[in-house]
Amino acid sequence: VGSEMCIRDRLTFGRQVAGDPGPVKWGSEGCTELIYHLDVGRFLCRRLCGRRSSQHTGEAKTARREHGAAGGSAVVMDPYTGDILALANEPTFNPNAFARSDADARRNRATQDVYEPGSTFKLVTASAAIEEQVFSPEQIIDTSPGVVYFGRRPISDMGRNYGALSFTDVIVKSSNVGASKIGVTLGSERLGRYVRRFGFGQTFALDFPGQSRGIVYDLSRLADSSLARVAMGYNISVTPLQMATAMNAVANGGELMAPRLVRAWVSAEERREVPPRVIRRAISPKLSLIHISEPTRRTPISYA
Repeated sequence: VGSEMCIRDRLTFGRQVAGDPGPVKWGSEGCTELIYHLDVGRFLCRRLCGRRSSQHTGEAKTARREHGAAGGSAVVMDPYTGDILALANEPTFNPNAFARSDADARRNRATQDVYEPGSTFKLVTASAAIEEQVFSPEQIIDTSPGVVYFGRRPISDMGRNYGALSFTDVIVKSSNVGASKIGVTLGSERLGRYVRRFGFGQTFALDFPGQSRGIVYDLSRLADSSLARVAMGYNISVTPLQMATAMNAVANGGELMAPRLVRAWVSAEERREVPPRVIRRAISPKLSLIHISEPTRRTPISYA
């Protein structure tokens, strides 16, 4: 309900967006381009995949209920262009009954809320370790006896003792002990460099005002016990959109693509595309291929 109004955003585009959206024509995959009339005889074109949006709204709601969470988000992106195909937040609101909603429901959690990403962040640690040639995919890491201490603070594999694992299997099995050892061996300077390369602690989505940078500490000031936790996705906070954007870089060959919501500006005379924007290269294409081929070919990655 109110799907056209849901993506109208006067805060982002100011006076440019005026009037009502044009007709909505859904394609075979449930995707469409919504055409907005502008105040100077131009139009704003956005691509939205309605079926995906509806599906992920339902999934976010289900996950929130199952885990007793205060809220949740789902983001679907094209890794090669940065196009946002679906973005859903829970709790949500009906744009046609805006006045009856509260501020908490209207907040764009995918770009404004931060959380500790946990094991999904281990791909950043793994990327840094391989790219800097500190580890090789076959190198053995001893995770026995399933717990490691940095000072007085333990890091455990939640009651499991995986023993000796290859670097690849540390990621496949999502070993906290293995990831923390990788992070500490890598060191604060190199790990911190890749945290920035993947876009954490920064804002880069031009179509989303009010987005959060997340919380990224100066890793050079952290003790090994804290650095070990960053390596496994704690002591750092990110937005859902930042995390999705970072994972796209692993999937697309190593380029960090800016999230793109506006597809084109259209007038009677021309259609001016908003091109995909590469923020920077996060990792090499060869490394990206290693990430995609090795773990997924053998067994799905499970995240704690």
